[in-house]
Amino acid sequence: MSSDARWVNDPDQLDQIIQKVFCKVQVILRHADQNMPVQVERLGPGQLVLSHTASDAAARVIVARLQEGLIVLECVPDRRLPDGRELCKPRRLQVHRALRKEPRTEIGPAKIFASSVVPSRQFPEAMAAGDVKRDNYLAAVEKDLRASLGEVSIILRKTIRLDFRMKALQAGCRSILFSPEIISPDERFVPVKDYQQIITYDKLPKGVVSEISVGIYYRKNYMYGFIRAFSPNSFSLAEFDHVSSVARKIEKFFEESNLLPSNPDKCPILDLSMSGAGLLHPQSPIVMQKFMPGESVLLDISFPEGSLNFSASIRNIRSLENAHRIGIEFEGLDSIRTAALEKALGPAVAASQAPGPSPGE
Repeated sequence: MSSDARWVNDPDQLDQIIQKVFCKVQVILRHADQNMPVQVERLGPGQLVLSHTASDAAARVIVARLQEGLIVLECVPDRRLPDGRELCKPRRLQVHRALRKEPRTEIGPAKIFASSVVPSRQFPEAMAAGDVKRDNYLAAVEKDLRASLGEVSIILRKTIRLDFRMKALQAGCRSILFSPEIISPDERFVPVKDYQQIITYDKLPKGVVSEISVGIYYRKNYMYGFIRAFSPNSFSLAEFDHVSSVARKIEKFFEESNLLPSNPDKCPILDLSMSGAGLLHPQSPIVMQKFMPGESVLLDISFPEGSLNFSASIRNIRSLENAHRIGIEFEGLDSIRTAALEKALGPAVAASQAPGPSPGE
């Protein structure tokens, strides 16, 4: 998407837009060329509190994605609060009205499909709901892990909001392995400097010197829980591998036991680009009851080579005679998903749709 843009500097207009948009919809923090989750709270005119895991910076850029386009808010950090949140002053914002930049590539019949299209908010809702079979299973798994590792908890994500530890795990589907005997863990793990920031605001229990935390993911994409182990002794890579294998077994149990949100409808993909797609969803009450523009969704896309789960936001919904056309914009594309899109589109089309500068740059 390209856009035309206008600046808003008036304090009253800034405050109104912040209240109506940034405090009510899912937004992202742009930091060091990465998109990170952030929660925005308004203390009063000219005062915001941000909850995020980014390192300190001279300025903050927060982006809200709406059906009409993007709103980019620039803030000036003031100080960190005792609980780790950041007090900021809004400086100005830029409104970008969406204009489609790249053409979508039409997909031939029966080539690429989307399935299991579900709003991401349904996952915390499902985790918050009681389920005896699930809870008994997790209690038994915890008991087995405690026998070999000590203090272990299996924590389910019951709200959309993530704490510092969960944000770090979700970013890149990484894990935590903090142990005095392991100095330089590889790229699978949260960097030591980021971990030090986590425990600054969420301190380790007294006497603990090691931690293993491994996310529990929906189809290698969306984290709906994690296993956390603390110890007064050093953890090893073998113990981390054991916890990881248990997390994968939990994921399999949740899928096979139908404990996760689902949508049985299969949706042909009508058109595709590096930034989004158009889906043809069969006529269903699910669409009208559970989908809305701006909603974050998860979906499987079945390429000829295999299926991948994507995160996206709904840009528009249009009712047709026997179906609904849903326009989506991809979010948080990693190298694996980017490569799959490039292969589906062909190198020439993918290169022509390579993203340009971020809004405001």
